[in-house]
Amino acid sequence: MKFSNTYGAMVDEFSQTIPKSLVHKKNIENVLLTHIEQSSENEYECVALLPRTHIFFCQFDEAPHKNIVLISEICRQVSIAVAHLFCDVPMESYFVASGMEYSLLDTTMENELKENKITLRVRKEAADYSLTGELKGIRYSFEIYFKERHYAGFSSILSLYTKKQYEKLRLFNRSRIVGVADPLPKPTVSRELLPIHEYTRLIEDVFHDKGGNGISGALVVDMRHLFFFDHYNDHISGMLIVAGIRQLALRYIEKQGHSQKHYRLSSMQLQFLRFGELDITAKIELSEIPESTDNPSLSLQVKINQNKSILVKGAVCFTRIK
Repeated sequence: MKFSNTYGAMVDEFSQTIPKSLVHKKNIENVLLTHIEQSSENEYECVALLPRTHIFFCQFDEAPHKNIVLISEICRQVSIAVAHLFCDVPMESYFVASGMEYSLLDTTMENELKENKITLRVRKEAADYSLTGELKGIRYSFEIYFKERHYAGFSSILSLYTKKQYEKLRLFNRSRIVGVADPLPKPTVSRELLPIHEYTRLIEDVFHDKGGNGISGALVVDMRHLFFFDHYNDHISGMLIVAGIRQLALRYIEKQGHSQKHYRLSSMQLQFLRFGELDITAKIELSEIPESTDNPSLSLQVKINQNKSILVKGAVCFTRIK
């Protein structure tokens, strides 16, 4: 491990990941960043590993650098590490995402199994401060490169809270969904192992719209999952939501008589409006957005709710490939 004399930035040697505490992870196998440094006042250079033996990510059919769940997690880890290393955000702070946007700029990228890393150029686009000078939120943008080729973009908005602020926000959120000021359920780490084939079962109770232009399903929340519940979490993680939307959308594509191999997820825009409670069913609803006949893409409107309260809304788009 070495340090940059210019910025005091933690910079790794590409062969090992950064400390797990910097990205709020408990298990080192879920840490994906190997290199992070500041290149200018608001810009950063990062390198992330594409795992080949991960218990969750290596069960996907698509190449790692095309997997929106993996890319979203890498960007999440970068966002938190940058805040701690370069913005003086205390380690005990709570990070809450309010929005994200992903775009695949090059859908023709080949599957290259020999390459096991991506590079990211990150920019802190804006920062929100309280009247007392405390950092309250950060907006990031990402340029993502694979084999020196800029192929994807990502942006995210994060809000920061102290423990007291976070607990107040959580109790308010639960009262809105449950209807009363019900105490938060305390998640416990299960000692029971999740069967390997269950790691990618993220949707259940799937229902196809009778009109043929929509699909819905319940998000599977299993605290035995070693990625989504790697560390203490009292709500449904954003990564589980992204993964669930992706899986349900692929089910819809199959129901329409198409092969998943002919469609690639090319964009996703999400607004996170409320926390998802662990003990209440979260229902994902996808409805197709009409496109022109000469447009080869498939766009779906996204809505996730619990007890009629909307948690997430947005859209996801798949591009047809040859």
